[in-house]
Amino acid sequence: MTFPVPQEKPARRLNYAEKRKAGLVERKARQALRKVSRTHEQRWNRYRGWIKIAMHGLARCERCKKHKAGDLQPHHTHGRSGDNLFKVIPLCSTCHAWVHEFPNEAYAEGWLQPEYRNVQRQPNYPQPFTLLPPP
Repeated sequence: MTFPVPQEKPARRLNYAEKRKAGLVERKARQALRKVSRTHEQRWNRYRGWIKIAMHGLARCERCKKHKAGDLQPHHTHGRSGDNLFKVIPLCSTCHAWVHEFPNEAYAEGWLQPEYRNVQRQPNYPQPFTLLPPP
């Protein structure tokens, strides 16, 4: 009775560092990771171009109705997700800060819309204020 000859264990493959040390491969150039996806970058580039056109020539704040041409900021009443990114109204920096500092009053006056509340918060994210119930 003859026994089969045991097979030899195959040699372990060299990893990249070992191949470099042995001179089998050249060093790879490192490539930086993208900070945002191409789709996201294209969306924001489209938004920036659109906002320049939309805000150009506007000379007054929608809330206080004062002429503050150089001080206007785009305010997203419905949040910035999806197509809501393009639902904006011009507010001066003072009024814009007020809207985000006092959201209950802003919801009551219509400067923030209920869709803005649908954004899911992180579970451990502290909520600095209590929101009004949806209308």
